[in-house]
Amino acid sequence: MVKMVISYYSQIAEVPICSQYHFTVSLSPSSNDLIGQYLGVRFHMEDVHRGFLTGEELNRIITKKIDSKSLQLVRDLFVFSCFTGISYGDVRALEPSNVVTMSNMEWITGIRLKTKQRYSVVLFDGAKLIMKKYENAPRCKGHIFPVISNQKTNKFLKKIASICGIEKNLTFHMARHTFATLALTKGVSIEVLSKMLGHANIKSTQVYADITNKKVASEMKKLFKDADVVNVKHETEDMTGISEDAIEKPKPAQI
Repeated sequence: MVKMVISYYSQIAEVPICSQYHFTVSLSPSSNDLIGQYLGVRFHMEDVHRGFLTGEELNRIITKKIDSKSLQLVRDLFVFSCFTGISYGDVRALEPSNVVTMSNMEWITGIRLKTKQRYSVVLFDGAKLIMKKYENAPRCKGHIFPVISNQKTNKFLKKIASICGIEKNLTFHMARHTFATLALTKGVSIEVLSKMLGHANIKSTQVYADITNKKVASEMKKLFKDADVVNVKHETEDMTGISEDAIEKPKPAQI
């Protein structure tokens, strides 16, 4: 969480602003009037380390037996975001039309609500299993998932973290950071990651490149063959109660 730190009359207040920096604001009053009090404002930005889950922590969430249907839904959506890097708002907006076939692989593609940038993510089988679980859910109302409010989602994530023994401030946005971190550690290039996340500028992923969908598909095929990722897919089958065989295989198609 980005915070604005306001220093005034030797008191400091932290105000949430965004998710990348702390803003330190020193207010030096020059007179007794209201406007004069805000002259000489100084801003200082400090980078904030974004939280993410380790592979072992994510595995704990996937394998934990959860009886509550509400907690199951939130857990499933969080894990789906860990598999795709798609933010809460974009997960909530997902419709069947966002699922397409390119380079003989299934993708989710769309325009990010936050940045208006296009994102394209190859669908891991674990993510497909979670989608399959909710394809006939009555609360979906034309969307892929029956998403609840962001506030309630994050409240339930705190409960999930507690029952899974995870001592981190678990929020839905952490799933996006977890996807990015795990993808990089498994060898996905930062250029490909930038395309999948739909970053708006080069500062978000350090390097920007015009990556073709074929290159993304090639690198994600390598990721999906990783032993750890294959194991997670099997565990997702247990979590959803749906076999990989239930997933329809994409038909060959050209980009």
